[in-house]
Amino acid sequence: MLSKADVPIGSKVKILEDNSAPGHLVGTIGMVVSYDSSDDGIEVQFSDGDAWFYGYNQVELIEPFTKAKAKMGDRVLIIKGDEFVIADKGKYAQVVKVHSSPDYGYTIQVKVEDSGTGWSLREEDYEVVSDTKFKVGDQVKVVKANSAPAKYIGQTGRVGSIGDSYDTSISVKFDDSTIWYYSSTHLEKVTKAAKVKVGDKIRIINGDISAIKEMAGKIVTVASIPSPSWGYAVRFLDDDGSTPGLREEDFELVESPKDVETNTTLDPRVVAYMHASTLEPEALIEDKIKLAEWLMK
Repeated sequence: MLSKADVPIGSKVKILEDNSAPGHLVGTIGMVVSYDSSDDGIEVQFSDGDAWFYGYNQVELIEPFTKAKAKMGDRVLIIKGDEFVIADKGKYAQVVKVHSSPDYGYTIQVKVEDSGTGWSLREEDYEVVSDTKFKVGDQVKVVKANSAPAKYIGQTGRVGSIGDSYDTSISVKFDDSTIWYYSSTHLEKVTKAAKVKVGDKIRIINGDISAIKEMAGKIVTVASIPSPSWGYAVRFLDDDGSTPGLREEDFELVESPKDVETNTTLDPRVVAYMHASTLEPEALIEDKIKLAEWLMK
């Protein structure tokens, strides 16, 4: 026989036996929305909105609930809902809260895009159409005022964290190192096409840590283009072989690989090897023996 631990809130169960509930529900699948006060049974809600209590021996577990299919910040399409939500069927909304345990069958809270109306949705009420608008490390621009100083409107910063309520607790760190919290409607993601590629020469003009700031004016080589979620646009090859990161605003392009070949400060054989090899500069540094053998040719 099932127990409370087997059927977390949000699980789907099939009714096996009749009880005080209408007999036509036998064989019907519903969702567990609560437990009775003595923990001897569960409350099951059906598609018509009605809910009835059953003993653990009167149901069969069909699908245990693990977690919502949407996450904080996801864009979803409302496809069904209760008598109130159904008015917004076919509309898009953004997830502003995800319940760790479904609240009476509802797993997420959303805000409708065109009206700002808030609803609670069950798993069958929505489809995820795109993932999170913002991620930690994203560069964002403040486009609307809130309780933060107005001077930050129009300024850019980096997303440092996203709290339990995506719609009200996105922390943004600015160049002056101050941190303010915004909702998703106050921010706009800054998307830039990579202005450099692996092998380009760039000049450091700033940095997010003191060690990089002290390198201002130094010309370095782009070693890789990392994932934007890290907040860095490029990683460069430092003298010690490490590859620190730089944001878009921390550097400027000096010269591209086609210009490097005429640079007398760089061994042309190394440049040729870099162009001939399928390896990126980071891998070349680790492949010193292969590089040394190639230089002996």
